[in-house]
This record gives sequence, C-alpha cells and structure tokens, in this order.
Amino acid sequence: MNVLKGFAERDDLKNFSISHNQKIQAPDGIYQIDIFASFSAMGLSMKLLVECKRYSRSIERKVVTDLYARMSSLGMQKALLISTSGFQEGAVEYARIHGISLVQIIDQLVLFITNSTGYQDPALIKVKQAYQRKLPAYYAMLVDNDLDFPSEIIYPTNEMEEKAKKETINMFPNIFSKKQE
Repeated sequence: MNVLKGFAERDDLKNFSISHNQKIQAPDGIYQIDIFASFSAMGLSMKLLVECKRYSRSIERKVVTDLYARMSSLGMQKALLISTSGFQEGAVEYARIHGISLVQIIDQLVLFITNSTGYQDPALIKVKQAYQRKLPAYYAMLVDNDLDFPSEIIYPTNEMEEKAKKETINMFPNIFSKKQE
C-alpha cells in the first residue's frame, strides 16, 4: 500500500484514498479485494482494484481473467495485479490486451510488466534481477549537510557496479550477443 501511496503522491493525484482487505457489493455478489484505491484525475473519479499474489509459481492466465471479470462487475476503471512469482506468457498477453497492469516485486524492486507505458520482456527482468543480486544489499551515501540530503553514492563503488554489469552480461550471452550484432 505504501508503494501505491508513493506513486499517488508523486503524480499528485487528487482525493486519493486507499484501503486494504475490502468487501464490495456488486450486482452479481460480494467480492473481497486486497486493495481498493480511488482518486480524481482529469476531473474524473477513478476506482482501482489491486490484487496481491504470493504464489510459488508464475501467475497463470486464469488469475488475470478472473481479475478482469471482477473489475468489470465492480465497475472499476483499472485493475492491478502484483506478484512476487512472475507471470506466465498467457497472463501477460491477456493483461496487455485488456489493459490490466501487472507488477512483479523482485528482491525489493518494483517492475512493471504491463501498464500504460508498455511491456517489459521477462528476459530483461531476469537480467535486472541477476544484476541486483550481484550488488550489496545496502548503499552508503554522502549527505549534503546544508540540505540534509544524500548527494553522492559511495558504496557500492563504480568498480563494483561495472563488475556486476560484466558478470551479468556473461550470464546471459544469448541476450547480449543479439544487441551487439
């Protein structure tokens, strides 16, 4: 929920509200949803349905089709599915066609799989994940005392980042050999 609040604040959404674990009445029954958010944009009231899945395997197409049906029944304008385990190809394709946003959380990274701005190739997600794993779990930054704000990243060093990039490229020769051709 905090990530969604952060995006709402960044985008300066008006009348933003968010609630967790809601039961909402629809014409065809009562639906339990993980997160319900509402806001105003372009003078319109918008409703967002968010489902969070922590499965041991990739999300299948059926989960996305069920979410789309629920969104339609509830009269929501947008649906977002957040997963820690990724999405099968059929799920991604269905979401892209029907305007459902898919987000994968990998090692504290929030990756947009489908959204209004486009699609991320699952292979690219694996590359980013491998790169992040080669870096330390924490950063050290210098702070500008006048502004009391970070001004420079000290750790990981530039050399550490370059080494992580090279090692990651070597892990995925099929992906990077195509780009060099």
